[in-house]
Amino acid sequence: MKKPLLLLSLLISGVASAQYLESKDFLLSTSAGLIHYNFHLQGEYALAEQVTVGGFFGFYKDREIVNTAKGAVAGVIKQEVNVFGLRGSYHFVNQDRFNIYAGLDAGIEFYAESGQTRLDSDQYKKNQSVYGGHLGVRYALSNSFALLTEIGYINVPSLKLGATFTFNLQ
Repeated sequence: MKKPLLLLSLLISGVASAQYLESKDFLLSTSAGLIHYNFHLQGEYALAEQVTVGGFFGFYKDREIVNTAKGAVAGVIKQEVNVFGLRGSYHFVNQDRFNIYAGLDAGIEFYAESGQTRLDSDQYKKNQSVYGGHLGVRYALSNSFALLTEIGYINVPSLKLGATFTFNLQ
């Protein structure tokens, strides 16, 4: 009876003390956007076991066919958006394989459009400061590689799927 209890307590203590993120880790993540940004790259440094700070880059490219009032094709608008910024995250759940985090983002979005002009809102037709937040989940497949999904809002909603590479800088 004592051996199974001892074994169980060792297993529980091992799982409870294991964590995905440690102080001085560097996380490099790349992801594909399912909503808005087509490509996203971010780097974060762990100041503590639950706090990371870093930067991000997002890229979005699209084209829109413009029709006349009668439905004929009048032209094509090509859009390209690049966003650069800073981010900070707090990691609520930081276990061996599972990491849940939330944080804030702030940066600058650069917008370029070519082709036939349109008459709607200028909201996304200029360079502008952007801010928002994110909520993400990582599942570690090894000590240095994890899958990630993240939802966020940086002036527009985003949903990303990707991978994180972890480097221990100690």
